Amino acid sequence: MNRLPSLLAIAALVAATAGLVALLPADGFFSGDAGAKLLQAEAFAGCDAPPCEIPWPGRSLDPARALRPSYTAPGREGLVSLFPYLYPAAAAPLVPVLGGGRALRAVSAIAALLAALVAGSLAAGRGRSGVAAGAAVLAATPLAFHAASVWEHAPATLMVLAAVALVVRGGRDGLAGLALGLAFWLRTESLVYGAALALGLAVTERGVRRWLPLGAGSAAGLLLGAAGQRLLLGTAVPLHLAANPSAAAGIGPGALAARLRGLAELFAPDPVTGAAAAAMLGAIGVALWRRSRRAALLSGVVALAAALTASFVAPAVRVALGSGLAASFPLRSIPGVWMFAAALPLVTLAPAGDAASHRADRLVAVTAAVPLAAFWLLSPLPGGYQWGGRYFLPSAVLLAVLAWRAAGRPALRADRPARALVGVAFAGSVIVELLGLALLWHVASGNASLAREVLARTHDDRPVICATRWLPEVLAPTWETRTILRVDRPEQAPVLARGIARDGVREWDLFAVEEDAVGGVLDALPCEPVFRESFVAPGRATRHEVRRCTNR
Repeated sequence: MNRLPSLLAIAALVAATAGLVALLPADGFFSGDAGAKLLQAEAFAGCDAPPCEIPWPGRSLDPARALRPSYTAPGREGLVSLFPYLYPAAAAPLVPVLGGGRALRAVSAIAALLAALVAGSLAAGRGRSGVAAGAAVLAATPLAFHAASVWEHAPATLMVLAAVALVVRGGRDGLAGLALGLAFWLRTESLVYGAALALGLAVTERGVRRWLPLGAGSAAGLLLGAAGQRLLLGTAVPLHLAANPSAAAGIGPGALAARLRGLAELFAPDPVTGAAAAAMLGAIGVALWRRSRRAALLSGVVALAAALTASFVAPAVRVALGSGLAASFPLRSIPGVWMFAAALPLVTLAPAGDAASHRADRLVAVTAAVPLAAFWLLSPLPGGYQWGGRYFLPSAVLLAVLAWRAAGRPALRADRPARALVGVAFAGSVIVELLGLALLWHVASGNASLAREVLARTHDDRPVICATRWLPEVLAPTWETRTILRVDRPEQAPVLARGIARDGVREWDLFAVEEDAVGGVLDALPCEPVFRESFVAPGRATRHEVRRCTNR
């Protein structure tokens, strides 16, 4: 078998992903969440002896660390990130070579490429190269977006896919469990995917005999991850759960209302997207119920029309009516981004031809579908500013695998209308993902520009006070030369007042997003404005105000 085309395809994928990472700004990110991860990766890279904590530059002003950035917690002497440690720990060896931002993106990119190859091996079936299938799955799902984002989703998805492949291909259930246990130290929802995989095994094997090695492997992975965090940070307690256990568990006042809001944001952020979601789900249900060529084709046409409307037609109309591009596109929504899912009704036209493939199809389907319902029941959080339902990235990839597996079977390859529908669904999804990457570049560039603007307007001998919650995370690349403090609640103002009085600070800089309701915080600060300006960071529509204040 000639392996040259596959090797060339892999080289092209690597080059494209590396180019994407290089084009994105090293000091700008899509989400403020990345700030804590950047600081933790740099702390790991510069650590001489554990615990490897983030140095706290505001120690003299705020020894209790009450004015620390969001998503960090006090450590023994410094700060620690509240996000799972394994992602910044994996990036740490690359920080001296690439810098913190690109090191984190490199981990995401490498994980996404490996996940694509694993997905390709599942999608192609036995005896066929999986590189083309992997490239299609990578390009047509939000995995492309997360290959370039500073988030743990690509590495966690790699671990989930590896677990599925180990179960499907070799029956290596212990290793699959180990991958799932370690994945928890990347993303909490990996546990839900582990439970879904176990349920899939019970369905396909008609028993639970394989749960023992899967569970034992998962326990080993959990303990191994805990030992790693204990070594690096001095505690084995999962920090991302310990910080807010009620939110992590999805309990507390207003939990049901929060779940309903989360469901609406993911599936129906607007009436058009909601109707598209209903049409796509209904089309899949009809195809599964009727199981005929006519029903599958009609359902596929309905699902594709709904997806095209949500992804292209409705956003184009909103832009034409004057809305901004980011405001016009349903960023969080699953039906607006997962256009490839329009091909799922056609899976019924190409059932597996042997028992092993049939079991693999069912296992992949259960592992992908169960978390879509289970995770919403477990947690009300929609995931903040994001792209295409980030908590469900493994589901997106596995469903694309399922559609591609069916598309490669003789029954569907010989059906030209069905093949055309699958091609349009995947091609449209690739275009959607390119729009997502453009959005990522736009937002990351805007945040990088904001950090540079702040750096240019301040001096290293004056503390920088942020009266907007997310600003310290965006300014994380400036931490080496600036003292960044967060004062976004009225009760924090006395802490700052005591610190500047004790330290004898006479002058500092104050930054606030004008749209935020921070008047009470600003009024409570013991300062008199001596300089005011407003500026707009390139690439960002939000205005910012700079105040330099002198201590009374």
